[in-house]
Order: sequence, then C-alpha cells, then structure tokens
Amino acid sequence: VPIEVKKEQLIVSLKASAKSVLLGEKVSLTAIAKGGSEKYSYKFVLYDNDKWKDLQTYGDSNTYTWTASKAGKYSLYVAVKDSEGNHTNAYVPIEVKNGQLSVSIEETTISIRVGEKIKLTATAKGGSGKYSYKFVLYDNGKWEELQVYGDSNTYTWIATKVGKYSLYVAVNDSEGKHTNSYVPIEVKNKELETSLGISVSSVSGSNIIKLKADATGGSGKYQYKFIVCDEKGMWEELRGYGDSNSYIWNAKEG
Repeated sequence: VPIEVKKEQLIVSLKASAKSVLLGEKVSLTAIAKGGSEKYSYKFVLYDNDKWKDLQTYGDSNTYTWTASKAGKYSLYVAVKDSEGNHTNAYVPIEVKNGQLSVSIEETTISIRVGEKIKLTATAKGGSGKYSYKFVLYDNGKWEELQVYGDSNTYTWIATKVGKYSLYVAVNDSEGKHTNSYVPIEVKNKELETSLGISVSSVSGSNIIKLKADATGGSGKYQYKFIVCDEKGMWEELRGYGDSNSYIWNAKEG
C-alpha cells in the first residue's frame, strides 16, 4: 500500500502580556511555532495606521518586548519561517491609552532664608498632547500668579520675607484636562551677623576711637552694646544695650 506522509502545516500563535496598556508601559510578546520544518526564524512587526515597521528582523528569538510610546490602536505581528522557506504569521491587537494626567515638583519640603532662590521643576505625565504650565504662590489665604500658562516647566522664586508658603504648579494638556501639585516652603531670616568699623585719632595724649557696628540678618530691631577687653583679659562694659550703633571711646595712654 503506497503511503505519503506529509509534514504538518507551519502555524504560529502569538501571546501578549497585555492587550490594553497605558502610555510608557511594556508588552511582552511570545511566539509559538509548530509544524513545517525546523528550525524556525522569527520577525516582529508593528502595524500602525497603514504603516509597517520592523521591530526585530528574522532571528532565533521568539520573544520581543515592545514599549508603548504613543496612544492609539496597533497590531503587533510575528512572521515565522521554517528551514524550507515556508512562511506564516499571526498578530495581536493592542490599544494604548493615555495615562491619567499628573504633575509633580522635584523639590520636597524646603527651608530657605530671605534673599535666597529656589528653582522649581515640574514633570507632567499622562494626559494627551502638549502640556502647559502655570506657577502660583499661596501666602496665608492669598494667591499670587507667578507665571501664566506657557511651555516652560521651570520657575525660579526669590524669598523676600519670612513666612510659610506653598508654591504650586498647575498643568493643562491639549484636551483641557487639568491637575496641580505643590511644595511647602518655609522662609527664615538670615543668620544674625555684625561687623565693626574703627577709626582712630589722637588728641592731647589720648586716642579717640570711633566705633560703628553694622548688623544684618536676624529679625526685628537691633540693639547694640560696646565692651572693651584689656591685655589682662579683663572686660569692661563701655555702654549697655541701646539703639545707637556707634560709640566714641577715649582711650587714654598709659
């Protein structure tokens, strides 16, 4: 009895880790070939709105990981060849959705001093299309717009007075979706510092020393006290605390 034994027809199936993903997420593809003549060679292709794009040329690997870079509906294909040149393919439909619109500010709670600067950088994700950013200051129940909506996602703020504030960023996407984020800021006074200027003049065997102090930082009104220390380490108060930042000392020779 004559018998003809034919090889099983070459077929391939394609499994995807997900068929609906958010922008930026990954899809793992695994192809399983059967029949035909081994060995198998695999190629992965993206179909996007009548356009074809090779993701991986023919090779031994039957897996591929694709990253969703744009919202839309796609088809991910695998083409397989056997050692005799037989060919077949399979595909899975994939839908990529925009994630929920969100925005974050890189900085966390910050404490700075009067006169210092802080640069805010906002990072938006999700939503759709082009982002537009606005920066706002919240100060004890009052809102102050620092930068109107625009392309820039950065803003530099200068601390001008002591207090606790919140610096907000608001973001819109191209579909009008809106969200915001903020960072709390505490502004403190500069460190209290003082410097002393001295001028000396001689009159009738005495040295007239003019002292002038300059204070910066701290808070409120300054008060000054002047003291002298002799070569023996003895301290003498020349003048107690008062509003005047100057003092004239008559240092007699001796």
